[in-house]
Amino acid sequence: MAKVLILLSKPFSEDPRVNREVRSIVKSNHSVVIFTWNREKIPPSKAENKSSIEVKSLGPYCPKRSFIQYILKLPLFWLSCLLAIRKRDFQIIHANDLDTLLLGFFLSRFRSCHLIYDAHESYADMISTDVPDIIVSLTRILQKWLLKMTDIVIVANKRIASLIGAENAIVIMNCPSEAELPSPKIEDHEAQKAGARNLGYFGSLEPGRFLTDAMELISGQQIWSLVVAGDGTLITVVEEAAKNYTSIAYLGKLPQNEAMKKAAGCNVMLVMFDPLNINNVIGSPNRLFEAMSVGVPPIVTTNTYSAEIVLSEKCGFVCDYDKRALSELIDKLNRDPSEIFEYGKRAREAFKREYNWKKQELRLIQIYTEIDDQSKQ
Repeated sequence: MAKVLILLSKPFSEDPRVNREVRSIVKSNHSVVIFTWNREKIPPSKAENKSSIEVKSLGPYCPKRSFIQYILKLPLFWLSCLLAIRKRDFQIIHANDLDTLLLGFFLSRFRSCHLIYDAHESYADMISTDVPDIIVSLTRILQKWLLKMTDIVIVANKRIASLIGAENAIVIMNCPSEAELPSPKIEDHEAQKAGARNLGYFGSLEPGRFLTDAMELISGQQIWSLVVAGDGTLITVVEEAAKNYTSIAYLGKLPQNEAMKKAAGCNVMLVMFDPLNINNVIGSPNRLFEAMSVGVPPIVTTNTYSAEIVLSEKCGFVCDYDKRALSELIDKLNRDPSEIFEYGKRAREAFKREYNWKKQELRLIQIYTEIDDQSKQ
């Protein structure tokens, strides 16, 4: 059984993509150790450590939304990983995002391991609003060099591959599995939606996701309600709005299974991101595929990769990142709600056909199988 070291700069419990990947890697007859940066000292769940999976939560403490603290303490997390790897033997190192790739490169060279780089987004563009341009440029140069030193590159979608210059990357999208879907069955939630007009928002409560605009719009609505779940810097704003307006409900931070169940009861799902951030334009967020999986048509921003998927599958609504545009879309759905049901049905069909983890998992298992075959030669 080959041993895999997964490097992750966030709590393992908070990354659905990595959770799915780990389960699939174990399924392909590998044991997994995860070095995860537990920035806020979140206690590990009982499900995190199993016979073939070990989760090692490492410090130092670092506030989630303090980028300066993050930059200063990232090397200390790397040092924690270096200390934790002593007397351990691995054949494969799987580094998630650029902030663990440099560490993964040195470890792979020191231990003669295969190196996999899993790019969830364009890291340089993600930090571009927080650091000087020279740092962004140096980050791009570093990533370009590290790509040449990596055995295999995985990306969350083809747009990311093009942006970071990894044309030969293997695409593994952020799609949920059937096992993650709520019980009772998805179809049983149709009765729950009948007669309702619930706009759902499930995810990080952060700027740039049209959340505050949606709250302002729905607060004056007589027909629609906004159902919000998640955690983030806007939590106080959301809680205050929920107190003041009966049309806004805040469910708190929900576990993944409960969030999926509540999402299935919504009529449409808000998955709009600010197009001024390039990662929002090229990204394919978890929430897009989660909405599709439970048969809820998503509302996405015009001229994004999410819009490309929605338009090609005819499974949701494309809207300009503008409050007036969303207001007009909601009014249109009030007059003719038949599209909600039809698009939700297509979303569910698209999930079952293409945008599901079983389909993505095949590519991941193939990667690990090929590495095993190379090692045996």
